[in-house]
Amino acid sequence: MRSHSLPSSALAVEAAFGGFEPKKAEYDDAKEVLDTCGIPREVLLAEKSDLYEQLVQVNQQIWQERWKLKQCKEISETAAIMQRDIDRVEQQPQRIADTHQR
Repeated sequence: MRSHSLPSSALAVEAAFGGFEPKKAEYDDAKEVLDTCGIPREVLLAEKSDLYEQLVQVNQQIWQERWKLKQCKEISETAAIMQRDIDRVEQQPQRIADTHQR
């Protein structure tokens, strides 16, 4: 019975960690580049932090602009409805005048 569970266990391990080796090799390569680049780790971390802060600010600006765009779209849709209402109201005195002339 144990011999049957071994291959399935091996398959489970392969399924779980099968893609690990390429990722580990990629990580090792990146680590080597960072270790040999001559820039201290603290400087790289500070730059990374600054970039993330800039990204946060850009994302906030994008959110604000999307909100403004949504507001503009709603105003545009409402303006069309309001214009139809205005046109209808402006035509009512003409209809009333036409009725009185008959």
